[in-house]
Parts: sequence; C-alpha cells; structure tokens
Amino acid sequence: SIGWSDTRSMIDQLLMNFGCDTSAVELLEFPAGGFFWARPEALTLLHSLGLTIENLPPEPIGRDNTLLHALERMPCLSTEMMGMRWEKLARTNPLIASKQE
Repeated sequence: SIGWSDTRSMIDQLLMNFGCDTSAVELLEFPAGGFFWARPEALTLLHSLGLTIENLPPEPIGRDNTLLHALERMPCLSTEMMGMRWEKLARTNPLIASKQE
C-alpha cells in the first residue's frame, strides 16, 4: 500500500541517529512506482546509512516491510532533512481523450 505501510518503525529506526522525528508526518509521500530525479546532495542521508548489498533481503522479497520498502519511502524525507525541497509533478490532462457517444 501507499504511504507508511508497515515500514514506519523501520524508517524511524533508520533515522534515529539523524535526529529526525517523523511523528508529525501523517501521509508519507514518495515516488511509488515512478521515476524520480534528485540532486545527489538530497540523498546524502540515505548514502550515510552505510548500507551495502549484504544488508538487502534476498530475492524474492516480500510484499512489504523489508529494508528495500523502507528505503524506497525515504527520498522525500532525506531531501527535507538536507534542507532542500521536493516537488511532485503529475499530468492533469489525460493523454488520450475519451470518446463521447
């Protein structure tokens, strides 16, 4: 599911050493199922976690609540913690016009 899902406690644990309090964040935004572009500095926090391939769960991963699910939800948090802002862009016009009968 979109949002925190079951990863909130895992994310809080990962961010504990950085003094990040996520208790006021009700809806967690992240680039679910899409692309995102970021300045490398915006993701410094994620890099500083010091994770390696050995930290990742073996394939196939579960549907939720793995380290990978937590990490995919952290780019916007990392960006804000680095003093930057993020934006969500979405197309408001349909690509294909509906046929009116």
